[in-house]
Amino acid sequence: MAYTKTTWNDGDVITKEKMNNLETGVETANNGIPLNATKSKAGLVRQATLVAEAAGENVTKAEFKALLDALKAAGIMAST
Repeated sequence: MAYTKTTWNDGDVITKEKMNNLETGVETANNGIPLNATKSKAGLVRQATLVAEAAGENVTKAEFKALLDALKAAGIMAST
């Protein structure tokens, strides 16, 4: 059965059926989403790999590229 969103208004009564509908929606949204987020799953928090902190005022091209590569690999930044 497809999930149907409830639009709540002031004074609405919270019923067992409406709460179960909410739980069904959460379960449906969660099914199949792995704990380790991938680029194919939108809306998840992603974490890039640790990149050594660039020290000083002169950041090298290699340090900057390492940061970009980590962001792209984590799916935080588009690679194309």
